[in-house]
Amino acid sequence: MKGLITKKNFELGFFLGVVSIFSQTILIRELFAVYGFTELLLVILLFLWLIWGALGSLLRRNINTTRALSIFIILSSFIPVFVKITAIPLRPFFGLVVPIWRLSIAGAICSFPCFFGGMTFAALSSDSDADKIYASEGLGAFFGGILTILTLKIIPQLWIFAILAMILAALFAVYKERKNAIFTLSVICIAALSNLITPQINSALWKGFHVSEIESNYGRINVLRREDESTIYENGRLITSSGDTLMMEQIIHPIVWAHKNPEKILLIGGIYKGGIKDLIKHNPQKIVAPYSDRVLMRTAIASIPSVRHSIKDKKLELINIDPVILPFKMQDKFDVVIVSPGLPSMGADNRFWTLEFFNSLKNLVKSEGIIGVALPVGMNFLSEYQKELVSSIWFTFKYVYSDAEIYFPEGNILLIANPNRKVNFLSRLASDSLTPIETATIPVEYLPIMFQIERSVTLKQQLASAKFTRLNKNWRPLAYLWGILEHAYLGETPISTKWLSKETVRNVTVILIVLFLIILSFGKLICKTSNAIIWPFFGGVWGISNQTLFLLVLQANYGSLYWLLGLANGLFLFGSALGSYFGGRNLKNVTLAVLSVSVMILIATTSLGMHFGRMTLVIYYIVFLISGSITGLCFGAASRIINRGKILYAADLLGASVGAIVSIYLIPTVSPLVIVCGLGGFAVLAGILSKNRL
Repeated sequence: MKGLITKKNFELGFFLGVVSIFSQTILIRELFAVYGFTELLLVILLFLWLIWGALGSLLRRNINTTRALSIFIILSSFIPVFVKITAIPLRPFFGLVVPIWRLSIAGAICSFPCFFGGMTFAALSSDSDADKIYASEGLGAFFGGILTILTLKIIPQLWIFAILAMILAALFAVYKERKNAIFTLSVICIAALSNLITPQINSALWKGFHVSEIESNYGRINVLRREDESTIYENGRLITSSGDTLMMEQIIHPIVWAHKNPEKILLIGGIYKGGIKDLIKHNPQKIVAPYSDRVLMRTAIASIPSVRHSIKDKKLELINIDPVILPFKMQDKFDVVIVSPGLPSMGADNRFWTLEFFNSLKNLVKSEGIIGVALPVGMNFLSEYQKELVSSIWFTFKYVYSDAEIYFPEGNILLIANPNRKVNFLSRLASDSLTPIETATIPVEYLPIMFQIERSVTLKQQLASAKFTRLNKNWRPLAYLWGILEHAYLGETPISTKWLSKETVRNVTVILIVLFLIILSFGKLICKTSNAIIWPFFGGVWGISNQTLFLLVLQANYGSLYWLLGLANGLFLFGSALGSYFGGRNLKNVTLAVLSVSVMILIATTSLGMHFGRMTLVIYYIVFLISGSITGLCFGAASRIINRGKILYAADLLGASVGAIVSIYLIPTVSPLVIVCGLGGFAVLAGILSKNRL
């Protein structure tokens, strides 16, 4: 009966939310593991998933609810196989960056199941209140997020799909839809058989290697073995290989040689590349090396001989702690601090290249100590992308350490500093008293060739011509953008850094504002019944923009812990369920509520940078919950005026897809402050243009 929600529709809506969040998590994890994690891939996936859902909702015709939901769960169970099969022709080789057009094709194919998710919502809302179905889906998504956190590392994903299919089949049997029950169970069996061919697909993807997969809180670890050769990837990114362990020599030895008596050394990054092995050769009294991922460390110890042998040394103190938090927890002072986490390729890496982190290292260095920061950039001079990246890092480092020095030895850029005075790095390396060290690539007599003045002078000239040099602050996640540029550059997709100039950013922002205003103004033409369609569209833009913003802030503080991000998304969706429920009732002023939340998010965004601990995390989660309620509130309020669920749901997902594309460019270039203020302003405009008392 229209205007109510039956028990059946509530249960199926709840189940739709569970399957949706679980399927999306599986899709993201599988594509990251095969194609490599970058924010660009995440946005492509979100955009395509949302577009398929919107199309499914708009184009739903005669398919019934249970059949659409059955197809959704069946196709979702094939996602791991879909991802690897598409990777065989689309991915050049594991560890190489894939061009954007190939990623888009893979994402479009593998996110197709959401088309039937959209159909399911449209079918459910055809004979029930759309806001209540939206709320039941949000509750299911929250439960699905918790289920994902608890089960993905414990139960194989296929078993989870099978359990979900059996529950769904039982529901169908209760509702006397035996054909759908049999259909669901039988095809799940076929999906189970298809997953048995995974070893054969792995053999086709990684020819000549034996592949093993290990799940970690930080992502999927793949270990490739061939004879005595071992290579470790995490989320598709190369971590180390057994032939990789000479890479740290040209970083470690010059920096340690430059100190007269390096008794205590702190190493951040470089553990898996043989850094500890090289430090031990200098015979310090103590080496401290923090690491985050226990599973990755165990895997490296088992697979990489240089790591396995070096961690047995009595001088070494391995600490399982986030390296960004370490300076706030440790009271020790060090003679040498070496930072070598690699170039930033995702939002979580941004934490190592910020004013806040460089400032925190000051407290760890003795008065005569040395800080050395290494950037691996290759043997030749910098590309356009690398020039802008290194320029921002150098500008930020020199802002903290005014007497910092920069050098360009082969394969790396070294930033050298002391908190209080100039180091005179080259003069120290010219000393005759350097300790003889047995190395493969950097004997003492090689130093004059490595540190050619001409190379450093040319480097400084290049960096001086950079156009996008900014201080890299923790709350402005530039590495989010650098990951996109790196992916595009290495994937042979030309994206000029001219798009990042202040003038271009300002012009693009104005154009986007005008386009958004046009969309809001013509909402009535889109819906043909009421301008209320503006609200779910705005709610979708709001939701994705804030999810993206706060996931980046959360990454900047706590890293890429899957359970942290999964719980945050779950709380956001739980908030959307609450918002839809209350928005569909007698809430008087949606615009005022949106503005209030905008102010709260504005305060949280600008005040929580580089703050750690449980209380800060609780505040983040409260913000996620309340922010998610705005998306639901907009949907529920619109459903009071027009209860056309398929149209409202499509508008919500289309707005979210627009928000995904816009946020990937605007958030790092104009800062979260502007984004949040802009969203608050659009809330006012949406309220005015809707011509309804929302």
